[in-house]
Amino acid sequence: MFKQKFFHFLKISGLTVLVCFSVLFFSYHLAYAKKVIPGVKIASISLGNKSQSEVDYLLGKKFADQVSQPVKLTADDKSFEYSFEDLGLDYDLDRTTAAAFEVGRRGHLFKDLQTEAEVWFKGIKIEPTLRVDEEKLDRIILEISEGLDDPPAEAEFRMINDELGIKDAKGGRVLNQEELKGKILASLKNFSNNTIEISFGDVTPEITATDLETVKPPVEDLLANPPRLTYQPRSWTPTPEEILSFLKFKKPNSEVEIGLREDRLKDYVKKIAAQINREPRGDIFRAEGERVIEFRSASNGLKLNQEKTLELLSSALLNSQETMELAVEVSQPLRSANDYGIKELLGRGVSNFTGSSQGRINNIQTAAAKLRGILVAPGETFSFNKALGEVSAATGYDTAWIIKEGRTVLGVGGGVCQISTTVFRAAFNSGLAILARTAHAYRVHYYEPPLGFDATVYEPSPDLVFKNDTPHHILIWPTVDVAGKTLTFGFYGTSDGRSTKMIGPFVSGETPPPEPLYQEDGSLTKGTTKQIDFAAWGAKATIGREVYRNGELLHNDTFYSHYQPWQAVYLVGTSE
Repeated sequence: MFKQKFFHFLKISGLTVLVCFSVLFFSYHLAYAKKVIPGVKIASISLGNKSQSEVDYLLGKKFADQVSQPVKLTADDKSFEYSFEDLGLDYDLDRTTAAAFEVGRRGHLFKDLQTEAEVWFKGIKIEPTLRVDEEKLDRIILEISEGLDDPPAEAEFRMINDELGIKDAKGGRVLNQEELKGKILASLKNFSNNTIEISFGDVTPEITATDLETVKPPVEDLLANPPRLTYQPRSWTPTPEEILSFLKFKKPNSEVEIGLREDRLKDYVKKIAAQINREPRGDIFRAEGERVIEFRSASNGLKLNQEKTLELLSSALLNSQETMELAVEVSQPLRSANDYGIKELLGRGVSNFTGSSQGRINNIQTAAAKLRGILVAPGETFSFNKALGEVSAATGYDTAWIIKEGRTVLGVGGGVCQISTTVFRAAFNSGLAILARTAHAYRVHYYEPPLGFDATVYEPSPDLVFKNDTPHHILIWPTVDVAGKTLTFGFYGTSDGRSTKMIGPFVSGETPPPEPLYQEDGSLTKGTTKQIDFAAWGAKATIGREVYRNGELLHNDTFYSHYQPWQAVYLVGTSE
């Protein structure tokens, strides 16, 4: 009897507890049905018992305050400040608010009960959600890294007084990009003062002077017996400095291995190719006015197989092979000279080089000869830089004035732009598709009038590029009149009936040059003044072109030129 009463009491008590718990559970959820449950915080902001509008207001104000502060990154004595927009970062108010309301409301009864109990007694902090433009943030961090990194320097061989020496290695430090990214995101999620310290990792060089000592004998042997590359009567032998630049060293285990730097080898092979490569050439033997009476295929084209040459050179370096024949491919001309269709003048470009130094005139003649007779096939794109090849003292060029890095300076190849300008005019007047053309930085008197009808080139860019969009080959034929100081480029082929109309030039925005600049120079004696740069007015010029064929508009181009006002610069001697 007692047992029955006891179990009955337990049932009643359990039912009472269950009812009370249910009432409490539903009352709790009813009370916070549209509010964040108590105990939820973001940083120091308590969101418990707040409605969505209240949460949006509190967080929106906090986010706005935080975004208004720049993010400051510091390292050593340097600091960098960026806005949130610079870094591609922003707070996501909607997702952060949703995350606060989701606490204790995951849809799993017992887990939600456990969470609500823990939050009630201990509280919980959630992080704000960030919107991150990974590309922007990574780019900024990479820029900082490139500016602050001090990469390690491997030990390397050096030629010292014609002897092989070794420069020892040096340790370095590298910014930990992923760690910095994590610090930035963590700091912004914690609402810190937006100041983050950049940390670095020490990097130890792999190859030391001791390592190089172990491979010094075979390197010395290679320098003493360098490979010689030959083609017909010519040959090329890399210098000791060039050979050392080809080599790289690695230590996969305990022993040092000798390898090759493919990028340096490719550059070397490319230079040889520039001296060998030649497009098939043609020759006008007889012409009457603008008609070609006799045209001949004057020479084959030559092209260095750079991939094969790279393989041969690599093998020669690694296997101490002293002589190797270069792989040169010969382009045969068409079966008959008549197949080229070189019959008449399509267009002509003319420029004047009066006042040029002897070095500049020599360069004009040298560059013109390199382009004489080039045949551009139908549909082929002509690159001026590629066709001209290497411009250096080794390829026959003298020193003359050039425009480089915003100044007029003496350099090898001055006058080549006279060639590119005249070729541009020939392509323009022939009605061909011009794909790339760049005006000079300032006005050059050789190319006026008209203003805006010039083209500057420099390897590898800018380049002058046009396409032969006619059905027949085009022959490029220059004439250099040294006595008359006139350069002419004629483009010959078979006319498809196109005609060209120039519109303009239209000149605006002319501005006078700045006052001359006088710089003291200790290499000149007192009382001596030497002009090294020349004044020129600034201007904007626009030239239009319309090309028609049988009434159809083929090309409608506009060529813009913006010439900076240029300052005269004088050196004033200070030496006694």
